[in-house]
Amino acid sequence: MLAPELGSVFRLLARPPHWLHSHDIQNLRDATEEFSMVLNDLAGLVERIKLLQEEIATRMDEQSNRILFTLTLVTVLALPINIVAGFSA
Repeated sequence: MLAPELGSVFRLLARPPHWLHSHDIQNLRDATEEFSMVLNDLAGLVERIKLLQEEIATRMDEQSNRILFTLTLVTVLALPINIVAGFSA
């Protein structure tokens, strides 16, 4: 959301208005460079967060699959007992 505003500030710095003083331009240039570094850092963090979310989702899927396998195994093992009990009744 902040990246387009950064481009606007760079365009302003390329052709500053006549009423803007040189020290103000330098301060704005410094702040813009720092802002640009922060945006790059944030972009890197977003990528890392996405990777971590994918890893967590993968682990949760694996755990869910193990639980479903165990439940299926218990159901298959209990099936003969249920069939025998159904015939006895």
